[in-house]
Amino acid sequence: VNSSKGWAATHAAKWMGDALVWALLAPFVAFVLLKDGRLVLRRYYALIPNRYFEETVMVSTKILEALALYVRAKILEATVVGVICGVGLAAVGAPYAWVLALIAGVTNIIPYLGPVLGALPALLIPLFDPSQADLLWPILLVFLVANVIDSFMVFPVFVAQVVDLHPLVLIAVVMVGQSTFGVVGMLLSVPLAASAKVVGQELY
Repeated sequence: VNSSKGWAATHAAKWMGDALVWALLAPFVAFVLLKDGRLVLRRYYALIPNRYFEETVMVSTKILEALALYVRAKILEATVVGVICGVGLAAVGAPYAWVLALIAGVTNIIPYLGPVLGALPALLIPLFDPSQADLLWPILLVFLVANVIDSFMVFPVFVAQVVDLHPLVLIAVVMVGQSTFGVVGMLLSVPLAASAKVVGQELY
C-alpha cells in the first residue's frame, strides 16, 4: 500500500494536471473554431490556385466531416463511460460518485491513457482514507468493467467505425503519437490518421 501511495503521489499529479489543462483548453478551442471557423476557411481557400480549388474544397470538406464525426463519437463514448462509472460507483457506495464519474468521462477522451487518469481520483480515496479502505476493490472493479465495455463494445462501434479505420490501425497510430508527442500525440493521432486517409483516397 505504501508503494502504491508513493507511485500515486509521484505520477497522479502530473497526469491529472495534463488532463485538466486539455479539459480546460478544449472548450476554448471549440469556441474559437465555431466563432471564426468560416473566416479561417475563406482565407485558406483564397490562397488556393484556381486549378486546384475544386479538389481542395472537396478534400477539406471530407476531412472536416470526418473530424466532426470523430468528435461526436468521442463525446458519446465519454458520456457512456461516465454513466457506467456513475451508476457503478453509486452502487458500491463510493463518495462523490457522480463527480468521479464526470472526471472519468472527461478524461476518457484521451485514448487508452484516459481510463487510467479517470480511475486515479476514485482509487486515491480508499488509498489515503483508511475508513474507505474496503472500497478499493469495488471501485477498481467498476472501472475495470467500464473499461472492458468501452474497449470491446463502445470504442469499436462509435469510434473505429466512424473514422473507418481498423481497430489495430487505431492502436498503432495512438502508440506512435504517444511515443512521439506524449498526451498531445495521443489526442491528435486518430484525427490526423482519419485526415490522412481522406487525403490518400482522394490522391489515389
